[in-house]
Amino acid sequence: NLTGEKDPHAEAAIQFARKINLFLSRRFSEKSFESLVVAAEPRMKGWIKSKMPKAVAARCEWNAKDLNKLS
Repeated sequence: NLTGEKDPHAEAAIQFARKINLFLSRRFSEKSFESLVVAAEPRMKGWIKSKMPKAVAARCEWNAKDLNKLS
C-alpha cells in the first residue's frame, strides 16, 4: 500500500497463514503426517512458507494456484 496504511484483508490472511503454520508445526511434531500437499494461491503460499520451519517445509509439496480461477 503506497499510503502506508495496512490492508485489513492482507492482515487477516497473514494471521490465517500463521495459524496454518502453527497447526502444521504441531501436527508434524506429533508425527501426524509424513508428507503433505499444500494448495494455496501464490501470496498465501509465500506467507505460509516464509515462517514455516524447514523440517516441515521439506515434507510439503506445494501447489501454488488460485483455485478461484479454475473452471
